Amino acid sequence: MKMALGEKKYECHVCLKTFTTEKYRDVHVKGHMGEKRFQCKTCDKCFLSKSHLTEHMKFHNEHSKKFLCSECGQRFIRNDYLVIHMRRHRGEKPFKCKYCGKGFPRTTDLTVHERYHTGEKTHLCTICGRGFGRAYNLTVHMRTHTGEKPYRCTYCDAAFAQGNDLKAHVRRHTGERFQCELCTESFLMGYLLTQHKRTVHGLNVVSNIRRLQPVNKIKQDSDDPPPITIPLPKPVVPDILLTNIQAHLTAQIQHHQLARE
Repeated sequence: MKMALGEKKYECHVCLKTFTTEKYRDVHVKGHMGEKRFQCKTCDKCFLSKSHLTEHMKFHNEHSKKFLCSECGQRFIRNDYLVIHMRRHRGEKPFKCKYCGKGFPRTTDLTVHERYHTGEKTHLCTICGRGFGRAYNLTVHMRTHTGEKPYRCTYCDAAFAQGNDLKAHVRRHTGERFQCELCTESFLMGYLLTQHKRTVHGLNVVSNIRRLQPVNKIKQDSDDPPPITIPLPKPVVPDILLTNIQAHLTAQIQHHQLARE
């Protein structure tokens, strides 16, 4: 019997994920084993297959990044990357967890999150045997064995194992912060701003539109190809959030009036 077009009959023996071809399955299995033979000569990052390396090399070529975010100026090599990026500006998280209802901007993020509910850990450390739900966490974990800190600060000699740690560190040099619009508090990390709104202002914030202040946009080279832009839709603020903000502001005004009396 012939296999139907698109049918996934090749199964990974580690995580049971299925694939349309044996080749794709074998490349995937190498990810569990930590085998990455194809190395980028620009940044030394390694990949499971030559096609993955070829796709990665486009990130080093600015001429390949034709899709421009009209909100922050960041460029992308593919339109679907830009669409996902814009969801982060809007705080849009259309993919919901079937266990707890938490939302995510990408299906891959949702898949990784749901593994925390099921306890599934498909990426195993070959040194200590510890398991992780996502490949990136395994990569970061391996640096605890090797001592590798590839993310280096351009302002000082500090180096970090994770990119987010470097970003937070650089903000100490630049003074950029995530500013709360309800008070004068500001934060190095976006998630801290969300926690602040919940605990201090009593807002039931499910997601947050986070913007760094100030934002320095990269100047575009006149020799670069013209960018393809997608205008950012007007933000939609939930009615409950508007109600909570209004109630908070009203309470603040009444408090100041009573203090004066």
